[in-house]
Formats: sequence, C-alpha cells, structure tokens
Amino acid sequence: MKTRIIRSMTELKLLEPQWTHLFEKDLKADIFSSYEWFSTLWESFGAPYRGMKFSERSNNDYSSLFGNQPELFIIVILDNNNPISIFPFIRSYKRIGALTYRVLSLPITSHSPRSGLIISSGYEDSSIKALFDLIDSSNDWDILVLDGLKEDLPYSKLIKERFCRYKFRCNSASHWAHDFIDFKDTWDDYLKNKSKKFRQEIKTSKNRQKKIGEVSIDKYSSEHDLDKGMQLFIDIDSKSWKATNGECVSSDPVLENFIRNLVCTFGRVNKCFIWILSIEGKPLASFIVFSQNNIIFLYKGSFNDEFKTHHYSPTKVLLSVILEELWESEVKGIDFILHSPFTIRWSTRKNYFMCLTCCRTTVTAFWLITYNSLYDALRRLRKLTKRLSVRTGIPGNRHR
Repeated sequence: MKTRIIRSMTELKLLEPQWTHLFEKDLKADIFSSYEWFSTLWESFGAPYRGMKFSERSNNDYSSLFGNQPELFIIVILDNNNPISIFPFIRSYKRIGALTYRVLSLPITSHSPRSGLIISSGYEDSSIKALFDLIDSSNDWDILVLDGLKEDLPYSKLIKERFCRYKFRCNSASHWAHDFIDFKDTWDDYLKNKSKKFRQEIKTSKNRQKKIGEVSIDKYSSEHDLDKGMQLFIDIDSKSWKATNGECVSSDPVLENFIRNLVCTFGRVNKCFIWILSIEGKPLASFIVFSQNNIIFLYKGSFNDEFKTHHYSPTKVLLSVILEELWESEVKGIDFILHSPFTIRWSTRKNYFMCLTCCRTTVTAFWLITYNSLYDALRRLRKLTKRLSVRTGIPGNRHR
C-alpha cells in the first residue's frame, strides 16, 4: 500500500475520475466529500491571493486555530497503484504569539460547514493506518485538525483510536450537531408528532399570505432554469436582514461566484434545486438545496425582510410545502446543515460530528492550550464588558 500527496491544481484535476468513482460507490458519503464540492470550494477561496475563509465554532476549543496562505495537501492511499482512499487536507499557516505553525486541516469554512473522507468499503482500517503512518513520519505539519466528520461512520472510531495514542498530543473537542428530518411514515404522521402550536402557525401563515394575494411556489431544476432561480435568490437575499448587516451573498463577489458555480456544477447532474415562494408575482422566500443518495441538503435560505413578522413567515410556509412534496418521493430525509432554534423545531433527530486536534510535540500542545485559554478568557472578558456597559450606560472598551 502506497501514499501520494496532491499539491497542485493540475494533479487535482487528474484525480477527478478516480475521486468521483470512489465517491459514487460510497452510499454513506454526503455532498461535501465530492470532488465537485471540494474543487469548487478550492477554486473560489483556496487560491493564495484570496485566502481560505475558515470558520470558527463557538463550541470548539480551537476555534481560533485556522490560518491563512492555504495550500493543497490531499493524501491519496493507493493499492496496486489504484486509489482506494482520499483525504482532502489543506495546509495553512497560523501565527500564535511569536511563532508560526503549519496547520493541516479539512476544508471547513462558514460556507462549507462540513467535510468528509473517501474510503473504499473494506479498506477502513488499512487506510487509516496508512494515513497515521504518513502523518507520523511527515515533517510537513505542526497541528492537525480533523473536523466535520460524522461520528457514526466506521472510520471515525478508527481515527480516534489511532490518533489518540502514541506521541500525538490530542484534544477531542465536544462534538457538535446538525439537525435532520427522517422521512418516515407519512407527512400527516410527521405533523401529528409536532405540537399543536407548530401546526397552527403553519396553517395561520398560509391563510394570511392568501389574504395578501395569490401565492405561487416555483421549483427551478434544469440547468437553464437554475440561472433564473439563482438570480431570484440573490434578489431576495439582498432584501433580507443579512443585507442590513452586510452579510448577504451579493455583498461578497467571491462568495456569490462560489455559490453560482456550485449551483451550475450540481445542476448539470440534476443534484441542485431552487424553490421560490412569491405573492402576487413578488419573490419573497427561497431555498437552495442539493441532493445526494436520496438525502436533501438545505444549503441556503433567505426571505424578504418586509415579511419578517411571524404572521406571514414565508420561509416556514415554503419549507412546509417543500417537505410535503418531497415526502411522497424517494427522498429519505432532509439535512439542515445547521443547528438553530428554527431547525430544532422541524427536526426529528441530530447528526453528530467529531473534531479532533493533534499536535506533533508536547511543546506545541502546551503553547496551543495556553494560547486558546487566553483567547477564550479575552473573549469572555469582552462579552462581560459589553454587558456591563449596556447595564450601566458606561461605554466599554472599543477594540479596533
């Protein structure tokens, strides 16, 4: 068994057929571990002149860890010169105090909140062992972050067993979750298991919308129609609460280009859909979704801020219509790719994900723990100062 490291875009493109073949054979793989997702993410954010926009998790002790100047570091495991496993790592550089560390991590960002590994069935143990041996003998990293991997997959337990022993200094942060709806029984049965208030809110919102005008819901799925649907989503998003905070998609050209490329790429293979809710021809709410292995991934949603009141709730109405339509299809469930008060109300269970952080040396581990403790203490102090300034009316410190 051999290993190979992909470091350039040219090598990555040559790997596409083998990556896609392995991905399609893995019935448990989700869309974030596909070649299309990774390559689109890298081409949009990964170029050194742009810099990967890594996300920060509030429940991850190492949320401040991810660095800049990203580089491809994709590890491929080969058996008889044929790829059997792919580990899509990215190496970046993080300055901690006066020192700079090389961070090897999976590509978790605020717009790609999960990742995954491609491992052929039956090769889980040998592939993780080969990965461990390579990482152990390599001098190309200082800190390793394995984040966004589903805890219930066979290789997750093997990773923990391998990397939490020997000379690695590890920290297994508390796991985090995304909400999920299992499509069991019927749509009516699903509603019956929800509270009376939940059912009443959906019914009331639908009735109030009808009083405003004619309600229409359109689904865009073909490659040509998706362009129109994407533009409608952008228009709705630019009038949402995100626009007020400068967080709408159109406010960041790189982000808009990334999402447009995702929609185009997955639309060509009928794995992307955009739903739009309109009243009297005026688009008010939208969802961008992707599909893989009969699972729907609710990627982005937005609504016109003029209808933010719960009396109309266009997002809630649109989601209920989408669910009712999909419930009668072959879809097995909906992955919200999110954990929030809104998604909790709709979900039937959670998917849990692991985050494992390893350091090459004891010194690195000690300094990392110290740094993150200070970082966390400072963050808590800032929050406390802000709360006190609100209560007392005395302005707190302004951090530039």
